[in-house]
Amino acid sequence: MFRSLRTPAARTSGAALIAFLVLLASCRPSRLQIIPVPPEVRSIEGYGTVKIFRGGESGRSRFAFNLEAGKRGKVEVLDPLNRAAAEIFLSPKDAYVVLRGDKVYWKAAPEEVIERFLGVRLGLDDVTGLLCGRMPAPAADLGLDVRETFPGGSAPRRIDFAGMTAEGTIIILALAFNAPVSEAAFSLDFLAGFSSRTWEEIERILRRED
Repeated sequence: MFRSLRTPAARTSGAALIAFLVLLASCRPSRLQIIPVPPEVRSIEGYGTVKIFRGGESGRSRFAFNLEAGKRGKVEVLDPLNRAAAEIFLSPKDAYVVLRGDKVYWKAAPEEVIERFLGVRLGLDDVTGLLCGRMPAPAADLGLDVRETFPGGSAPRRIDFAGMTAEGTIIILALAFNAPVSEAAFSLDFLAGFSSRTWEEIERILRRED
């Protein structure tokens, strides 16, 4: 799975990757307000931070997300200048980890992608439900704990997680429900000019070991 990160720069890249998720400027919210979860959730967008502990090391990074319930999702991991360090595209069956600067991607099942990052297996519907305040059915096995919700609602503000290889805390800073969805934000047409890589190769690129 993950090996120990060997330099401060590598640790920063690895921590950024782990953030579930986890997208582009079109996904980066600029007008979000905390509102109660509506009876029908069609889309969710927001941003937050994640802190990861793994193998005696820790790292923190920011992320933004845009989800269309039951259909697709996108998570952008942000560097200190608010640029995308990595992107994760999710669908019910497939997921892509994309490094645009290197023109490479890794394709796998969404549960496998999220497990690689957080150590817990979650699919697109699980993620959507969790952000709406609905704990996935096998929560006891997943090691998820909503420790704090936003005032006046069930939407989680702090989520603690623990898996086989990592544990940490996700803080949701802002959420918006049922905003218009941008088709361009989810397009994968650009992958025609990218190369497929294994997970191990993606790790090496992120750690700049090549």
